[in-house]
Amino acid sequence: MKTFDLAKLFVFLAFCIACKPDRAALNDFSTPSQIPRTTDKLASTAQTSPIIEKIEPSLQILPPSDILPCPQFHTGFYYLFENALFQFSECQSTLWIEEVASSGVNIEDVLLFEEKLFVLTEKNLAVWDLSSKRGEIVYEFQEEIQWGGFAPGTDSGKVFFFNTLEALPHNIREVYAYDIVTGTSQLLVTYPRGVHLIGYDESSELLYVVPFGQDPEIREVHAIPIDGDDPSVLPVEGFGYVAQSDNGQWLATAAQKFVALDEPLLPALNVYHVSGGQVSLYSSYSLPLNNVNNSGVSSLVWSAAPESFMFLINPTDPYAGATTADFILGSYKPEGDVISTLLSITGEDLAILSVEPTSGNILLLDRTSGPYYYVDTSGKYVYELDLPYYVLFAGWSE
Repeated sequence: MKTFDLAKLFVFLAFCIACKPDRAALNDFSTPSQIPRTTDKLASTAQTSPIIEKIEPSLQILPPSDILPCPQFHTGFYYLFENALFQFSECQSTLWIEEVASSGVNIEDVLLFEEKLFVLTEKNLAVWDLSSKRGEIVYEFQEEIQWGGFAPGTDSGKVFFFNTLEALPHNIREVYAYDIVTGTSQLLVTYPRGVHLIGYDESSELLYVVPFGQDPEIREVHAIPIDGDDPSVLPVEGFGYVAQSDNGQWLATAAQKFVALDEPLLPALNVYHVSGGQVSLYSSYSLPLNNVNNSGVSSLVWSAAPESFMFLINPTDPYAGATTADFILGSYKPEGDVISTLLSITGEDLAILSVEPTSGNILLLDRTSGPYYYVDTSGKYVYELDLPYYVLFAGWSE
């Protein structure tokens, strides 16, 4: 009888081992989940088939206890804290210069381009040389601005920026161009209700912007010549109400394409092509959001390595009362016709701050009270960075 019981025990153990899940397979990132491309250009009210693709990617969620201590940066980055510029590299911060703006002056935005740091304050535009550690004011506003910012990226030696002269609801905005070579600035156009800056098309020498309209569900693209002529209006097919994300970056630009997170009725990632004063819808994809008002879209940025648009979404309902959620980091290659999910991370209000240009790794911020995370997208590791809250990101080191 004892021999018979022992045999049954061996059979039971063998069965348990065979049923044990493969832990490596559970954390396998080699085959990213894909979101099918929608055949229609945009969702319409008459469409009967659901456009939202619900996915359940086998992604590893890294809780705070599993966050690794110190990343090996490819380049490091610059940031501002209390108007002083710091360089962060190899888990430590180094003070570069005491101040890049006078104490008490509000810094609106910063831009790092070819070892030059552009600092836009409520009073002026200043340019700092990182090699000589010297700066100069290149443009002064006639009155203190309420808010301002740079266009995403810069092209052909020109930096584009805007300011807001009045608080809401008027929100008057002026759009400027600064020539790095000549050191001169010029006012291009003034909008009565504000404007989003898309980017500059070097081939046509046009700056593309999206002005605010009376009706938030109507959007059009304006092409502004940099020679001072009046802008031309470019109606865009299906360019509906656009979802806002952190610091207003609801779109990203690269290689004469820009991506907008549109929400006519159902969320979609729309890719538009800009060329020679023409704007056309390039492709459209549905997003895996359970909340149809698209409130889960957090960020959208361009990554140079690899060339792709990175986005961060919260696929759960933000009004469900939960304080934390599992955010999905996704990637879209402009020519690949595929959206891939890279990894999932738990947080309260995550946003992409920037993408490291040489590696494609990502700097994340939890906008509630910090912390900052450095995401190694190749090894799927997440590191917590020791940074004060709230810093103003400048750019990556060379």
